[in-house]
Amino acid sequence: MLVASLLVAAPARGAQWTPVQDVSAPGWTGSDSPRAAVDRDGDTLLVWPATCPECFSSQIQARISPADGGPLGPILTLTEHGASASWPEVGVDDDGDAAVVWEHEDAVVGRRISATGEVGPMVTLSGAQAGSPQVAVDPNGTALVAWTQYADGAYTAYARHFGIGGTVGPLWTLGASSVDSPVVAVDRTGTAVVVWSTPDWGRLLARRITAAAMSEPVLVDSPVGEMSGVAGPSVAVDADGDAVIAYRPVFNRSTAGLRARWFAADGTLGPVLAVAPADHSVTFYSTVDVDLEGDAVVAWSRHTRGVLTDAYARTIPRTGAPGPVTAFGQGDRPRVALDDDGDGIVTFTAPGPSWAYNGVSASTVGRDGTFAPVEQLSAEGKTARVDVGPTGRFSVIWQCGPYPYTIQARFGA
Repeated sequence: MLVASLLVAAPARGAQWTPVQDVSAPGWTGSDSPRAAVDRDGDTLLVWPATCPECFSSQIQARISPADGGPLGPILTLTEHGASASWPEVGVDDDGDAAVVWEHEDAVVGRRISATGEVGPMVTLSGAQAGSPQVAVDPNGTALVAWTQYADGAYTAYARHFGIGGTVGPLWTLGASSVDSPVVAVDRTGTAVVVWSTPDWGRLLARRITAAAMSEPVLVDSPVGEMSGVAGPSVAVDADGDAVIAYRPVFNRSTAGLRARWFAADGTLGPVLAVAPADHSVTFYSTVDVDLEGDAVVAWSRHTRGVLTDAYARTIPRTGAPGPVTAFGQGDRPRVALDDDGDGIVTFTAPGPSWAYNGVSASTVGRDGTFAPVEQLSAEGKTARVDVGPTGRFSVIWQCGPYPYTIQARFGA
């Protein structure tokens, strides 16, 4: 006897969270740019810059949080004592082999870390006066690293592949760039999408890069009417290689609203979508993620009263109209992460016990596009970053507000 079944989209529900865990070592001062990356088994690599009491420069440190909820692995030191290292980024492949890149002195460097915590050699990826690296890792472990580099009075965006064994591919010159970092995402076949803005945020461009070739640039958006530019892109890509690109239009050096556009795997562009209302003065912080089927969530913050900001999000289905705008209240620096099926989470810095934004809050989102009530993950934290495994294990890392700015994390499902 055959029984018919109907797949119903799951609504949002609050996650079950572990207690807050200290990630950095006692006596070390954490920096405000920690990162997390979850592999397809649910193991998380946590990465952060930290300074010891005896030195005046940062080291990049890392440790692994196992999916089974066991103790954190040992702290891995990725830089030498006395080096100036900052702004790490991390990506992992299906099996947990990771690529970590960061600014080291005046160059972009990287190391590979295996799923068992073995650290490869430090490799220089850029020339001098380079920074703002971004990285995405394909399912088999090949990373694509993108960055901006300053030379002869101008910025240029570059990218190159960075293999599991520390191998470095040819240098791809993306084109003239603004000071904004290029952003990168990779699909399940290993094809990457890189997006960047041209000097003075004049135009927004995208290229696709495989192991062997780079496409011609595609114009995503450019100034029209009173619009003077485009800035602050973020990008995510689904299983088929269709990318969603979110960005801010610029009007006489101020931003209003937020836009998004699909960049299909065949190179065609979808219509420009108005994501944030036109009267939202969007901050520097907006972000997008997409599930394997192509349903996306975009989150942003807007200036409201004086120095205060509010956080928002909405869904963008691959077909159909965007969902309603959801307001989370006071908050900034939102981040979003979705699992394979579209369950996900938005985290943001929210008001804590003092006047400053020094707490971490979150709202989960279900496959039906609804957001759960906001819950506080920490009363004293900021600059949270989040990633999620394929079936919904959330890993959130942040800098704890009071000195010595301990790096902390919570894990939920």
